[in-house]
Amino acid sequence: MDARFGDWNKPAMHGVRRAFEAKYQFQATGMFSWVGNGFSAYLTPAQAKALQRDPQVVRISEDHEMEFSAVWMDQPLAGTEKMPWNISAVAGNQLSGGSVRAYVLDAGVGYHNDLPNVISRLSAAPLMPVVNCYPHATHVAGIISAPRNNVGVVGVDSSVPVVSVSATQSGTKMQHLIVEVAALHSKHIRGLDQIKSLISASGRVGVINISINPQDNTSNYFASATPLGQKMLSMATPVSGYPGAFIAQSAGNYGKLACRFAYDNFSTDDGIMVVGAVDINGQPVVRLNSIDGFRSMPIAANQAGSNFGSSVAIWAPGNNIYSTWATWNAALANSSPTALKARQSGNTTYNVYGQLSGTSMAAPHVAGVAAWLAETGNLTTPAQIEAAVRNYARTNGAKDPDTNPILIANAIGTSYNAQPTVEFAIGGLVNGNLNTNSATPFALSYESIGHRIAI
Repeated sequence: MDARFGDWNKPAMHGVRRAFEAKYQFQATGMFSWVGNGFSAYLTPAQAKALQRDPQVVRISEDHEMEFSAVWMDQPLAGTEKMPWNISAVAGNQLSGGSVRAYVLDAGVGYHNDLPNVISRLSAAPLMPVVNCYPHATHVAGIISAPRNNVGVVGVDSSVPVVSVSATQSGTKMQHLIVEVAALHSKHIRGLDQIKSLISASGRVGVINISINPQDNTSNYFASATPLGQKMLSMATPVSGYPGAFIAQSAGNYGKLACRFAYDNFSTDDGIMVVGAVDINGQPVVRLNSIDGFRSMPIAANQAGSNFGSSVAIWAPGNNIYSTWATWNAALANSSPTALKARQSGNTTYNVYGQLSGTSMAAPHVAGVAAWLAETGNLTTPAQIEAAVRNYARTNGAKDPDTNPILIANAIGTSYNAQPTVEFAIGGLVNGNLNTNSATPFALSYESIGHRIAI
């Protein structure tokens, strides 16, 4: 068997190919016979012109090098473990040593076989469970610190100890669904209060992840002028006996200005970074073809796309992120609210993984990068950590919908060039798990960040 060709090629096509090789004095490098009849070869200009005149030849086209459309890809590791594309995007998986802790202020990290680095589970209120029903925080913790253990996934830094502080009641809809405003302010403040006491006792600067945002821009309780916003700044400000904490907060998923949904006092050295979400192509997650950018999630509602603007300090992966999970209730699959579909129990240890989308998933990438840089650089203040994160982050040619160049989080300063994110709509539906073909003619258009061009 000739190594140039596959054993599936039809015998008749071998005869045709040999006849052309003898007639025009070339050697084919490949052949196809099922999707059509043809071959590839290196040709001189004279050979190409002669073949073009041959009545048996339908067409000749120049071969081109191709590349994957995505900037990043999933990578298999030992055993059944993999490094999801999003961890590759921030140059994970790292091992730092483990003296810098990450504090997850959320709905409570559940028990999971792939989360041994969760060293403590606490509650912001005495009567609130340390593990609430919705496994949002479980997913976040896996992004930060899932270990290298030959199963499941790895996190950004597999050495980071995680402290879970539950500050959101069971059943409350979370960031990439809807966040309920009522009665949350005091619990989040109490959660920060508890974290500050823990960091003070440790004597070591900490990293806090807050993947929570308000439902609408009429009540941004994370704004710098609000009590909660002021407490965030105090957490990032070292004082005698308290070394401070770097804070990564999600920007929100409404495709609007982030300053209406997250901490809004932008600074390059205050130790607080609001995080937007990019997709696998390195582009901000936005509406394409008027279809929500965060969509098609089995346990969550669709949302428009990443919030953006000058308040967003940095960007990280946030679309179709695979991480540690619990389960979802099939009996409630067609019911609402959607938050009820996803369930975890504080008495159960899970071995389940799932995909979620949202800036909730982007923020813990930055938290993981920050913890690794703080540890390896022996950084002692939140401002130093932010400076290191900014120093190792990279621009990749993409811009947010407000035309600002985006800064991509990265642990080792690797550069990537963003690829276009393109979707085709057929009958009002987009590609993906929806319709991808049509029996009738339809208008074709190209839409990307800020552009829509008819073809």
